[in-house]
Amino acid sequence: MTIRHSRLLLACAVGALFAAGAVHAQGERSAKPHPGLPIGVAELEERLAARSAEIDADGDGYISFEELRAWREAQREQRMRERFARLDTDGDGRVSVAEFEARHRERVARMDADGDGIVTREEFRAYRGKHGRMHRRDR
Repeated sequence: MTIRHSRLLLACAVGALFAAGAVHAQGERSAKPHPGLPIGVAELEERLAARSAEIDADGDGYISFEELRAWREAQREQRMRERFARLDTDGDGRVSVAEFEARHRERVARMDADGDGIVTREEFRAYRGKHGRMHRRDR
């Protein structure tokens, strides 16, 4: 195995850990335990092997830039479909302006912890600390 291949596998392993949710936030973020933790090293290795095989679309034992890019785009597409489905509350395959705005109003209402109609910097920081990056964690 070459150093380049080892580095690529290491990068994929780190990505797999994040994607699998094995690394959870600490500090100000939610102290709620992740449902997949603790996890054994053997299981992480199995997940890494499965993820690597999924990315290596042609099965040649190497992950090309094109394969990695295609895999990442597929992941991004899936997340976008899931987000869209959450916004489409009536399930008609379209998101009305009202559905879109309602979702964001709910988020702002959660940010305004004291309900005074103003989101302060402290409330915003507390919300981000609890929910992580809003565009990824606020679901």
